[in-house]
Amino acid sequence: MNRTTAQDKWRAVAAATGPADRAAAEAGVRLAYRTAGLTEPRRVLWADSPLAAVALLDGLADRGRSVREEVRTRPWAEERRRLHDALGPAGWAAHWQTTGRCSGTSTGPWPTGYGPR
Repeated sequence: MNRTTAQDKWRAVAAATGPADRAAAEAGVRLAYRTAGLTEPRRVLWADSPLAAVALLDGLADRGRSVREEVRTRPWAEERRRLHDALGPAGWAAHWQTTGRCSGTSTGPWPTGYGPR
């Protein structure tokens, strides 16, 4: 995939606003929990917007603990390290540039350092 195609693909994914494939998303959430060695959530809650999600969370009696480190941060870091080790510094730089991160700046709507892998 050439650089423009890869960047366009991931920008479109990041900016998508259409209806979610809820079954696929919930299966992905459960897979992420299992992969992290955690018990799957009993249910997955959906909200119509980020603001509605805040209201939903504020209304929950028991939100549980954050699993961000196990489900998102650690797996991303491990995969980045694995790929960097496999590609070497020059290969990693080329891969990173192709998938959206160029010259130390973010080229997508994601925060710096969280572009597509």
